[in-house]
Amino acid sequence: MAENAANLTATLQVKPSIFEIIAQKSLNDILQPAFRKLAEVLATNFPKRFAWLNNYCEESFVVINWLLQYNYLKNYDSTFSENFYGFKRMCVDGKSLSNHHIELSLLFIVLVPYFKRKFDKKVTLYMIEEADGYFKQASILGTNLRRKM
Repeated sequence: MAENAANLTATLQVKPSIFEIIAQKSLNDILQPAFRKLAEVLATNFPKRFAWLNNYCEESFVVINWLLQYNYLKNYDSTFSENFYGFKRMCVDGKSLSNHHIELSLLFIVLVPYFKRKFDKKVTLYMIEEADGYFKQASILGTNLRRKM
């Protein structure tokens, strides 16, 4: 009797391991750089058709990622990477995800990372411009910027 139930315990594991969670997150994080590389290759090899894709890579990825994640959330109750590792999102009452839950999930899965990337780019650009302005001002004033040892 116990030998029949022994094989069921492995499949009834409710909580994923930390390694599965990290792997799922890594797969989700690699989608955008992979799409960017694909856009570069297509724009290089077929410039007449795909130059626009390289120019609007971020926005194109948001649209494609939105459609991909929406499809998986609607059909499988999980995102693409969650479904790949066998995870599933569930409501507290055990029902399937409602449209409201799907919309909130899409907001945090697709749009928040997009705006974070845009914000980080602007901050980096601002920091470079500020540093450049500081060094130009120092060179105009004749200030030595080297550290004293």
